[in-house]
Amino acid sequence: MIISDKILMGFEFEDEETYTHAKREVDNLLKIQKNYNIKSKEKVLEFYNKLIEEEIFVTPIGIEYLRKLQRELYDSENINNEDIRPIPAKKNVEKADRSIDRSIIDDTLGKAEKKVSKYKESYMKMLIVNLVLVIIIVVMFAITKRAEKYDLDYYRESIENDYINWENNLREREENLREQATDIP
Repeated sequence: MIISDKILMGFEFEDEETYTHAKREVDNLLKIQKNYNIKSKEKVLEFYNKLIEEEIFVTPIGIEYLRKLQRELYDSENINNEDIRPIPAKKNVEKADRSIDRSIIDDTLGKAEKKVSKYKESYMKMLIVNLVLVIIIVVMFAITKRAEKYDLDYYRESIENDYINWENNLREREENLREQATDIP
């Protein structure tokens, strides 16, 4: 890891010119905080709009300070949000566009797409398994509710009926045998 000597307030600057400009902005910020103690939100709005109009802050440090002022103004009930000017973002756009390495972005997106497709496949498999299990459970309930022969009472009644039929057949045979025994002299 390369450590640069052009680091200021957590920002690393590419060239000496931008770094020097950022140092001047930090000095201006310190002067503003030290010398100007503005309590009125209307005065803060005037000051904020003047800073934007004169384009005093253009580095990330200055933009961050402008953003802080802008948030305070948006949060204030006394200020009409339409009076708050937007922060211009003009500088370093060309450099940022050129410095983007498309292969890194493509690699990152490719890995993300692979993970998404992997999870989609797993999701579909689990969804199918869950649907099959739900169908099996529904079929089991349907069989239990509609089929009498799977009921324990049915089995008990069936055995009792068989026993009663057997007992009746046995009595009839005994009576037939007694009648035949009485018929024989």
